[in-house]
This record gives sequence, C-alpha cells and structure tokens, in this order.
Amino acid sequence: SDLRPIGRKVLPPEINSGRVDKVEGPCVLQVQKIRNISAPKEQEQSQAAPRMLRVHVTDGHTSCPALEYSQLSKIRIMMVSAGPYSSTVWNTPPGTKVKLLGTVPVKNGFLLLEDSKICVLGGEVQFMVEKWELQRSLAKHSRNIGS
Repeated sequence: SDLRPIGRKVLPPEINSGRVDKVEGPCVLQVQKIRNISAPKEQEQSQAAPRMLRVHVTDGHTSCPALEYSQLSKIRIMMVSAGPYSSTVWNTPPGTKVKLLGTVPVKNGFLLLEDSKICVLGGEVQFMVEKWELQRSLAKHSRNIGS
C-alpha cells in the first residue's frame, strides 16, 4: 500500500536544503523512482553500463533523492522474457518499501546509500506500478520506431 497517506514523518523537512548531514534509522521509506544516472536513459538497465543509482524516496510527507554510494546488492537488474521479447528491468518497482538501518549520511540533500545501511522490504503501489510499466512500454515502443 502507498506510504504517503499513512507514513510517519522520519525525514527532516529541511533535508533538501543541504543543511542536514545525517538521517537516523531505522526508518521505512518508499521508493518513488530509480534511475541509473551514469548511463544514457535508453541503456540505463544494461548490465554492461556503469552503475550509479539515483533513488527518489519518501516517508509519505517529505521526498528526497538518494545516491548509491556503494553498490546496493539488494537492488538488481533482472532479465524478463515475454514470448519472443526480452528486456531488463529493475527488481525494485515504484512503491517498494526500504528500511534504512543505522546512521545514513546526507550530502547536499542526497542520502548516501550503502549496502549495509538498507534493507529492501518489498511491497508495491498498484497505480505507481501501472504508470511505471506504461512509461517503460512507451519508451521501448518509441525507441523501436526510431530504429
């Protein structure tokens, strides 16, 4: 279910201002979006491309970006096959809940995520997943038209 209407305020409201230097866990956040910012958009899920994830998260009241400071083994790319088609997708769709553990540093408004400081709890928000799947489908379709 969506954390936004029921979430507890755990992120400082001023986190995006650059004046916060840490967030204390444990706390549960909801993934809003994941993007591999080190790769071109059309290749961001390629396992050959370098990886640096930007993860937008919310506690239901405040949203902020997070960066993959060291590789997050719990957020992986997986291959999906559907008939003659196959594609790679993140195993962490929008709406997934993650738990921050211990003290997570914040630099310039970005949570700096390390593997030992995050636990993927799971879950999903149906309307967010539907929108995400539609956007992925449209992006794949528009890339194929241009080919």
